[in-house]
Amino acid sequence: MAEPLKLTTARGRMAAYWLTGLGLTVVFAVLHGHQWRGGGGLHTPEEALAALLAAIVGAMALVRFYSKKDNVFLLIGAGFLGTAFLDGYHALVTSEFFRTFMPSDLSSLTPWSWITSRQFLAIMMFLSWLAWLREQRLGRKGRITERAVYIFTGALTLLSFLFFAFVPLPSAYYPDITFNRPEEFGPAIFFLMALIGYLKKGHWRDDAFEHWLVLSLIAGVIGQAVFMSQSGQLFDYEFDVVHLLKIVSYVCVLTGLMINMFTTFRSAEENEARFRGAIESLQESFALYDSDDRLVLYNDEFVRLHAGIEDIIKPGLPFEGLIRASVKRDIVTEAIGREGQYIQERVRQHRNPSEMIVRQLTDGTWYIINEARTPDGGIAVTQTDITELKDAEKALREGEERLKAIIDKHDGSIGFDAEAGKGTTFYFEVPLFDEGAAEEASPPPPTAKHYVS
Repeated sequence: MAEPLKLTTARGRMAAYWLTGLGLTVVFAVLHGHQWRGGGGLHTPEEALAALLAAIVGAMALVRFYSKKDNVFLLIGAGFLGTAFLDGYHALVTSEFFRTFMPSDLSSLTPWSWITSRQFLAIMMFLSWLAWLREQRLGRKGRITERAVYIFTGALTLLSFLFFAFVPLPSAYYPDITFNRPEEFGPAIFFLMALIGYLKKGHWRDDAFEHWLVLSLIAGVIGQAVFMSQSGQLFDYEFDVVHLLKIVSYVCVLTGLMINMFTTFRSAEENEARFRGAIESLQESFALYDSDDRLVLYNDEFVRLHAGIEDIIKPGLPFEGLIRASVKRDIVTEAIGREGQYIQERVRQHRNPSEMIVRQLTDGTWYIINEARTPDGGIAVTQTDITELKDAEKALREGEERLKAIIDKHDGSIGFDAEAGKGTTFYFEVPLFDEGAAEEASPPPPTAKHYVS
């Protein structure tokens, strides 16, 4: 049932991609040459909205990255944050107030500052797919560090600012050729390469985020290659449609991120609930400490085994604080009279787990402690109550001592018979005495052999 449903979903999404691409192309063909004429009053708010959306998308993508690291979200998050700065810069320098301070006139400044933002985002989208491909081939070694991404993004964004602030720009319009703005094919090519990469990746079939990402890339390709390349002047029909398409493409990525984050966090909650249920079902005490040695997770049995300090047990409690409280309240038998030394020894054992530890509490409870490092540097601790076993051992030992005392008192002995494949039988022998016999030298009395099963 699941496979046919997935196939139907994939076919529906592919149909949506074709309809989106063809539909936008038809809209361009039908309305191309329309006499619509916008202006700075519309352009500046559009770019301000785009900058805000890009900032939100970038921030959400990075939150998603740090909740469950994936280089795709790192590159997209950094890319959209850089794009937010560039879009905001584009909105400011082309506004009525700031454009008088720039070294280039509006007819050059507007298209070139526009294309810089688009080129930057297109490259980052393509790099996000390349980062995924690199990690698929090289595994963990192929991961790109956050520092490298942030340095690259920051440097490229800063260079863009400086370029527009100090360099006079050439004309961006070429009315004598078929495509009035051929430079728009720069970002269009990178959007197209990213689109092909994500389609080949195939996750769009069942991943909501990549489905919406593909739709955003389609809008980017069509907007740059079809609409903006045909814009003949500032604020014409093609110019304003592309600005609207850019906003729509940002909304697509935002939609995918929201769905992905909802799914991710819900899955995390369900996994945590299952994990908590699993540790609560354990007969052993369980506790998890983070890399800073603070208590993160524990079950009810852990609280029971720390009955004398249950009032301080809560997430965030340092392990050393737990031990100090136990010692201060005279809970651990071994610590009495050597409190400071015991605390140091126990903390050292905990932070360098190796052997099993057996502990006795002053209330008579015995338990075994096992500790192990987790991959993220934390420490998992299990404690097993062995009080009944210790009590049974004590009772057996006392019984053996009483029996031995009786046998020794009667000059008896303890022995065993062992036979391969049948096991071992223990017995004790004591002399048989005739109460009426005279106390005189005589042969050793006969003995009675008693077997113990």
